[in-house]
Amino acid sequence: MTQQHTPGPWEQAGYNIWAPGAKANVATVSEPYAGEYVEFSPVEIGSPNAEEAYANARLIAAAPALLEALMAAYQ
Repeated sequence: MTQQHTPGPWEQAGYNIWAPGAKANVATVSEPYAGEYVEFSPVEIGSPNAEEAYANARLIAAAPALLEALMAAYQ
């Protein structure tokens, strides 16, 4: 299996996920949007979704380590 993503480790900085080795922003978590199309909407301070968005950012940042553990368990 070849990796098709920015190599880890990734780090979380608020709602942003960074790959320091690649000096790249991997992702930014945004507010959920229930409209007709997907739109980026930054998480507002005090938003009722802030805690969930922060947890999503932590999970995304852990993706390379989770993939590595899964691949080790599979072998």
